[in-house]
Amino acid sequence: MTRTSYVRPLAGLLTVLAILAIVALAVGLFRGSFTKTVPLTVISDRAGLVMNPDNRVKMRGVQVGKVSSIESRPDGTAALHLAMDPSQMHLIPANVTWMVLQLCLVVLLLAVWKGRRLGPLVAERLPVVVRASETVEGLRRFNDRDHPDLAPAR
Repeated sequence: MTRTSYVRPLAGLLTVLAILAIVALAVGLFRGSFTKTVPLTVISDRAGLVMNPDNRVKMRGVQVGKVSSIESRPDGTAALHLAMDPSQMHLIPANVTWMVLQLCLVVLLLAVWKGRRLGPLVAERLPVVVRASETVEGLRRFNDRDHPDLAPAR
């Protein structure tokens, strides 16, 4: 066998192996196989309708990880297994109980401040009858105030 008889098949084999290695590397990079992650499990009352494995986990619009898997537990809750970026873990609070209590207090104070009722709505008899002259006068005042250029000359 001469030297040229095995060089071309060997070069072809090495080329195919190099292409396969590049494709495998690209797939691994795309799937995040070479990225270090920190496992985090969140127990929730429900997983939601759009929570799927491989979804992005975002905090304030920045991706901080992805959903590894979702597991339903016997007590009806859902365990969300997340793969978090280690450089972003310091942004995520360990216990959000106090933040939730503060949020509830703010919502309650806002409801009191705005004067909203927390009870049921009061039903009104419908239809409400309004005289046509009141409607025309109200529209005229609205146009005079907000659109003075449209008001007719008086």
